[in-house]
Amino acid sequence: MILTDRLVIEQFEASGIWGEATLVDLFAAAARRSPDKLALVDPPNRAAVAGGLPRRLTFGQLSSAVENLASVFRSLHLKPDDVVAFQLPNTVEQVVVLLAALKCGLIASPVPLLWREHEIKTALPLIGPKVLLTTRMITGRNHEALMCSVAAENMTVRAVMSFGDGVMDGVVALDAIFTEETDGDTSTAASEGANAVATVCWAGGDTPTPCPVPRSHNQWIAAGMMSLLEAEVDESSHLLCPYPLNGLVSIGGFMVPWLLAGATLSLHHPFDLKVFVEQLRSEGVTIAGLPPAVIDLLKSEGAFESDGAAGSLKTLACVWPGPLLPKDAEERAADLVVGVIDVRALGEMAYIAKRRVAGENLAELEHGEFSYPTRRAGGAVLLQTRVKGGISSNKQMASLLTGDLMIKSPMAFDAYFPACIEGVDEPVITKDPQGYINTGLRCLLSGGSATKIEIIRRNSNVIFYGGLSVSAHELDQLYADFHGISDAAAFAFDDPVMGERILAAVVPQPGMTIAFDEFVDYLNERQVAPYKVPDRLVTVKSIPRDGEGAILRDKVLDQI
Repeated sequence: MILTDRLVIEQFEASGIWGEATLVDLFAAAARRSPDKLALVDPPNRAAVAGGLPRRLTFGQLSSAVENLASVFRSLHLKPDDVVAFQLPNTVEQVVVLLAALKCGLIASPVPLLWREHEIKTALPLIGPKVLLTTRMITGRNHEALMCSVAAENMTVRAVMSFGDGVMDGVVALDAIFTEETDGDTSTAASEGANAVATVCWAGGDTPTPCPVPRSHNQWIAAGMMSLLEAEVDESSHLLCPYPLNGLVSIGGFMVPWLLAGATLSLHHPFDLKVFVEQLRSEGVTIAGLPPAVIDLLKSEGAFESDGAAGSLKTLACVWPGPLLPKDAEERAADLVVGVIDVRALGEMAYIAKRRVAGENLAELEHGEFSYPTRRAGGAVLLQTRVKGGISSNKQMASLLTGDLMIKSPMAFDAYFPACIEGVDEPVITKDPQGYINTGLRCLLSGGSATKIEIIRRNSNVIFYGGLSVSAHELDQLYADFHGISDAAAFAFDDPVMGERILAAVVPQPGMTIAFDEFVDYLNERQVAPYKVPDRLVTVKSIPRDGEGAILRDKVLDQI
């Protein structure tokens, strides 16, 4: 399945950024070059997370496991572009499943680990998966039973598969793929090449349902090139990823650079600070990523000093939880002993990785072309920005050019994945005549020559929680369905660790009082993801709306 317009393909192929190699080709090349090299490492606390001993796989061992799982997929007679949806902890199985699916010409859809029954049963019918895959228990929760429940309600599902001991009747057990000999069939299914859809990830957008986000092999490789070039990843690098491999920053910023370079990748199941520090110390990690709040904590403990726990670390990715930086970003941006790369996701559309330079305003972005690596001129252009707006005036700053942040990038996806059920309206991505996409982020041009952009406001209908984008529209309806509530609206408030947290403003029915603990119980009974449970509940007289019924969130905040 190719969703990218032919003219766009020709443009990026002509630039040399897109080519013919797929993610599977990258993996196969790395395995041929260095079959005995350590490729993939489990978190050391795997037993507490998902059971079983931690695995340390060479490229050769990983290749065998991928081929064995691909044989299981082939036995189901799946067709190219059939979808395999999987929910797994941050263990080696994530990589095996993704690569095996792609090897068979299938589309891999990693499901966010924090999703519960409510989100999974809402989202998966949109992509019509043929296979649901998980592991039996994840931190004490039975995800295998959850997937069986989902399968019972989805006619497209042919099989439920699971890692772990003692899987349920009717579920395909998968642990043997790590011990069985490869059957010798190393063929790769016919596909439409590097421009075919490889994955469908998920984002919360300006819609009441999750948005299925497809990316081709070439789009993923472009995303990986940004981090590879900026962090100088090579075959001697050892990356440590504390983010589940289910989104743009984790796959594009860690997994794809690992494949491109044939490096070593260690996984960390989020988040145990003691375990993470031990991984830094014992694995000889050279590149790691962390949110700024954790970096602050480790810095205070001396972990980044030359003789500290992270003594082998050369580059640290500071992964900001949202596109709008907190007000104290500059105060928290002091240089460390190691090199720092600031990573900002623009939703699931694109991300920006840029090496930190002393004296630069951290909040400002380049206006125009981002070429990589940024420290040298004439590199690969992996992102272009522009502002769509006009001149505005105020008494303090005379005139300003403000508007919407528009982007163009070889990593940006082209359309949402086709809906597979009737009655569901697909969200639409619109481009201007030059191919730029509106991010929904409000910004202004700054600097003497108007060559810098500063993001000043995000779309209030999207909440950024720890790197996840959450639809406020979905939460509005979810909260309003609680008995005793006549109307409700969700809002974000700043949080130094997660970026934003959620507040629920509710309008009680006449004579009713809404108890917070009962409201939380209701959400838990609905099997809602824990991050969608608000941290605060406030009562307001009304939820202001415009003439078309859209919530005026700024006006609601005036009542709080």
